[in-house]
Amino acid sequence: MIGRHISDRFFQRYGQELSVPDLRDMIAHASRAPDGEPDRVFPNRRHISFYWRGLEIRMVWDPKNRFIFTFLPQRTRTAWCLPKRRRA
Repeated sequence: MIGRHISDRFFQRYGQELSVPDLRDMIAHASRAPDGEPDRVFPNRRHISFYWRGLEIRMVWDPKNRFIFTFLPQRTRTAWCLPKRRRA
């Protein structure tokens, strides 16, 4: 099961629904990504970026536990995030 925060942030940043196979694929990419910069508040969390299906994915994750905390906005985007989607 994908947490609501993760699925909402992914939709806000990239405009796509996040599925379990997609999330597993991103975790595999994140495991191979170069070690990013440490988070300011939690040093064991890393800010990493990689390309997945033509998108630059930026996220905060814990490489030891292989756990994604949130998706970050794209570097080129000026606003913090897109409007939230409406739930049916």
